[in-house]
Amino acid sequence: MPRRRKTPLRQKIKNSIMDNTLKKDLCDFLKDAERIAVVGIGQEYRWDDAAGIIVVEQLFEQFSGGSAPPLNLYDVEFETKYGKLRLYQGYETPESLTGSLRQFLPTHVLFIDAAQLAREPGTCELVPISEIQGEEISTHNVPLSLLGEFLQKDMGSEVMLLGIQPFSIGLGEKRTLSPPVERAVGLICKVLEDVLR
Repeated sequence: MPRRRKTPLRQKIKNSIMDNTLKKDLCDFLKDAERIAVVGIGQEYRWDDAAGIIVVEQLFEQFSGGSAPPLNLYDVEFETKYGKLRLYQGYETPESLTGSLRQFLPTHVLFIDAAQLAREPGTCELVPISEIQGEEISTHNVPLSLLGEFLQKDMGSEVMLLGIQPFSIGLGEKRTLSPPVERAVGLICKVLEDVLR
């Protein structure tokens, strides 16, 4: 029988601190939310760049009671303690979702994406869209700062990026996450479910 590998105490403490900080930041961001859009962004076959996509898929499974995600996730709405929740897959072109987002009129939009945070791989941080300036911290060419500003001005949405520091965004033959980013994805899903339920 395979044995579970023990997590070093230092890693457990670090995860606990990140868990508490992330939970507090998300609660502050969502405190007056009525309609929440969570948008996963990334390229599936660029290692850790798939993190945002995987978070949204796992969140769908958690909130739906284990159902496989449909082609259009945003056709399904979930009730949370803040109000309605819709999940979106933006892949590498989140700007293509503006029509669907406009129909939902979210009060709060949370982008989840691999981002260059200049931290250890797997570190998660909530970043206001206004702080994404000059060089894009996202790992692709999509100008999330412009998309975020558009959503703020056009729909009055509060917009944040939940960035995950990647270990690698090199091309792969299949969708794979590095161990620190895989742990971060699990932590984000747990924290988001705790915050929203």
